[in-house]
Amino acid sequence: MRRVYGLLLVLWLAGCGGGETAVSPVPPTPSPRQQELTEAKAGWEAQHIQSYLIDIQYNEPQKNPQTVVVEVRDGVATFLDHDCMPQRTCIMSKLDPADFTIDALITRTQTLLTEGEITHLVYHDTYHYPRVIESGQGTWLISNFRLLDE
Repeated sequence: MRRVYGLLLVLWLAGCGGGETAVSPVPPTPSPRQQELTEAKAGWEAQHIQSYLIDIQYNEPQKNPQTVVVEVRDGVATFLDHDCMPQRTCIMSKLDPADFTIDALITRTQTLLTEGEITHLVYHDTYHYPRVIESGQGTWLISNFRLLDE
């Protein structure tokens, strides 16, 4: 009789999976802004652009607005110009040109989206990079983009 109860218990546990049910996790649906960024990033990457020149106006809270001209050649960024406003009283921020490449701006956009900081976001129609990024952490405005000969 004990064998029968033992066997029934084993069969019951095996049939029930030990009391746990297997549920496949359903990934969360990305937000429309996240989907838009994913598509824009894919559009940018599909073009394989490695050399370009961009003018960016960058404004961080509590600091003077900065204007930078960044040249990217074969993925390596350098500043051609770095200025701030108003020129007479401005304090230049220490900036790294690598933070102003299109890839870095896409990464920054992803971080800001994840943190829920984006207030306004606009992508370039042809090249798909974020040309306007507004957030509580700062504003990036790409006012000029030019392809360079490779």
